[in-house]
Amino acid sequence: MNAHDIPGSALTGRVALVTGAAGGLGSALCHALASRGATVIACDVDEEGLQRLAAGNIAEQSRRDESNDESSGGIHALRMNLADAEDIQRGLQTVGREHGGADILIHAAVLHFVGDDGHEGRAFAHHSPQQVLETLAVNVTGPPLLAQLVCGGMTERRWGRIVLVGSMHRTGTPGLVMYAAAKAFLNTLARGLFLELREHNIVAAVANPGGMNTRLHGFRYPWMLDPAVVAETIVNLLALPDGVAALSFEMVP
Repeated sequence: MNAHDIPGSALTGRVALVTGAAGGLGSALCHALASRGATVIACDVDEEGLQRLAAGNIAEQSRRDESNDESSGGIHALRMNLADAEDIQRGLQTVGREHGGADILIHAAVLHFVGDDGHEGRAFAHHSPQQVLETLAVNVTGPPLLAQLVCGGMTERRWGRIVLVGSMHRTGTPGLVMYAAAKAFLNTLARGLFLELREHNIVAAVANPGGMNTRLHGFRYPWMLDPAVVAETIVNLLALPDGVAALSFEMVP
């Protein structure tokens, strides 16, 4: 079955929480989910980025209203600091109170410290202790806490989708040691969640894209992946029928 043949109605009315929503991949995920009829909770610490995302959604929604397209959902901004456990809990309480909980969780947020010259890589020895702790908080401890807080409601409703964004660098890369180690953790976490939660019709998966044209890299090559293409692929897989799952997949240029 071709992914493009999957009906968008599979996600209509679902509540999707996306972290890193102000980033290149995160914002593309928000728009792709909303276009399929999902109500999107866009989470990030970048409040200006969230405002830009919301403004773009208003313009897109206006265009759809003019064309009488009633199948699209809305995007709602929610500031959330994944390095702060209490802030995560407050955010999820807000989602539960205002939207009844999250049916879909996509963790696209990442914290990555570039080198002093602005280059993508930073030698492991050049990370300060605070940078090490901040990287672990956002990339390693934040995702399982989020998943734990949303999977209770998913279990009750007997439907849920959790996607963690990993990386092709997950096996270890010089200059990206902290980043790669965090992505390896997410791959293991996704597999464990899948095996434990599948009996409740909750599918956990990990997407491992190659380099994308986002701000994270600080420089661009013409062969880098378009984040919109990665986002559409992830959202298409979310809409697979019950009983079918993509546990792990890679996307390369």
